[in-house]
Amino acid sequence: MGVQEHCGWHKVADAPHAAYPILVREFFDIFNPDIDVPESPHRYKTWVRDRWIRFSPTMIDRYYGLIRTDLVPLPSPHELNMALVARYLYGRDDAWPLATSQFMHDQLTRELRVLHIFVSSNINPTRQRTRFTEHRAILLHHLARLRKIDLGAHIFEFIRELATAVYSQCTIHFSCLNSGLCLTQGVSLFLTEEVDLPAPLLNARSVENSETKIAAGGGRVHAAPAMNAGEDYPDDAVPAPPLALATGSDLSI
Repeated sequence: MGVQEHCGWHKVADAPHAAYPILVREFFDIFNPDIDVPESPHRYKTWVRDRWIRFSPTMIDRYYGLIRTDLVPLPSPHELNMALVARYLYGRDDAWPLATSQFMHDQLTRELRVLHIFVSSNINPTRQRTRFTEHRAILLHHLARLRKIDLGAHIFEFIRELATAVYSQCTIHFSCLNSGLCLTQGVSLFLTEEVDLPAPLLNARSVENSETKIAAGGGRVHAAPAMNAGEDYPDDAVPAPPLALATGSDLSI
């Protein structure tokens, strides 16, 4: 897939290690609401079990090995001609105005259906893939033209909004990312901690084999090398996740 190679997002579509559902739920349940407040003494930190851990766009960049170069900000609807966006996504001149109130997955061109599956699983996770909003249409249009977004900041904001929502009893996403950041900063696991080994879901190869739905198979899942939950790391030495032994995705729990 051109977007993955162009943006260097290979690790975003991999399941680097096991996820810990109880730990991740705790991460979300007591998420620091002032995490992005400049004057807060705990800016870019949140409390997990017995300690403050660092959580920021920079930490996410380091975890996924993202390189902050050649970034192009995502435009707002006021900066785009949505008729041209619709024509680009649907591949036909009569795409605008839309026949429904939202964009439809099955109306996208084949290549953009593939990209939409990747985006809705790895970049902007959602279980609603049959139809989508103007915001997601702009994101697809942007990425399809190989314009690289600030993915660390995008994921940070996605998680912050999900964790601080008034009604947060919804699906949790990026469970491998959150588990990895907790463990590498010394958060301890319970002796009976439940572990989840994410099944392979999406990468460039698997997504190309499915135009309309996610393929859940396609490879074996391997346990990752053991991680030292008691070891702490300085700000400039946050380890990247181990190379995935199977193709997959950072599944939600």
